[in-house]
Amino acid sequence: MKNNKVKNILLLVLTIGLVTMTVAYATYTSQLLIRDNEIRVKNDRWDIHFDNGRPTRVIGGAKVVQEPTLTATLISGLRVNFIKLGDGIVYTFDIKNEGTINASLSSIIKSNLECTSSNQEDANYVCSNIDYKLVYTDTNEEVSVGNTLNAGQTKTVSLIVDYKNTTGERTITEDVIIRGFDVVFNYVQY
Repeated sequence: MKNNKVKNILLLVLTIGLVTMTVAYATYTSQLLIRDNEIRVKNDRWDIHFDNGRPTRVIGGAKVVQEPTLTATLISGLRVNFIKLGDGIVYTFDIKNEGTINASLSSIIKSNLECTSSNQEDANYVCSNIDYKLVYTDTNEEVSVGNTLNAGQTKTVSLIVDYKNTTGERTITEDVIIRGFDVVFNYVQY
């Protein structure tokens, strides 16, 4: 009987020890969970285009023969006659980002002007006195590489062509046709 009593006490001590170890272990453990998460990739839309061309404004004695045609990606067909030095035109339009992606102007490619006439001296003189630039209408800063156009933003730009009023005025004997007011804007995501 004494042997049974020792066995019972030993069994009771072992049981208490096991319960104590289980409780102690449970107090030193933690359960960390990551669950029920969701990531959504929203659809992006790239939509940068020309918009809202305004009538050409003349400077001096310039005469608009034909207003340009404006589409989403092209402005073409502007025809203007300059009469004398100091004449010029301003054509204003919007560049609009109706997409959801911010854009940056990565390059601007401006073609060289080409002046033709039956009198080459007249053509050279006129070409050396024609200046054209693209500026932001609100700040008068030239459009340049690195300019940003954020999603939903519109920037108003003016194309300014100027027959510079220089000293030493020269009389033109033959008509001069000027071509090459071609500009390519390349926008990239940033």
